[in-house]
Amino acid sequence: MNRSLGGRDIEDGIGRFMAAYLGSLAPDRRQLLMRYRIIDVAQKVVGVGSVGTRCTVGLLQGRDAEDPLFLQVKQAQPSVLSSYLPDWPGKPQNEGQRVVRGQRIIQG
Repeated sequence: MNRSLGGRDIEDGIGRFMAAYLGSLAPDRRQLLMRYRIIDVAQKVVGVGSVGTRCTVGLLQGRDAEDPLFLQVKQAQPSVLSSYLPDWPGKPQNEGQRVVRGQRIIQG
């Protein structure tokens, strides 16, 4: 395929993103996700609290069509509280890390 967006090959961009994403995962999650291949991706419109942020969903496939995995990727905006908080040891390096830590704290 030779689809492009802004002069870049879409498949190449998705491949680069997935390589970077896999590198950010814990080993157990990385091992699981490496068993899947990307079938298709789409941009989607997000809800009220996230209007204006990028959100992409991907359809991945494992061993066969009966083994799908849907992956949602959302842009993380800076927290409205960030300007009121000083730097501290262990402060998240980026907004994505901040969101993931927060989700892990509130999920049982």
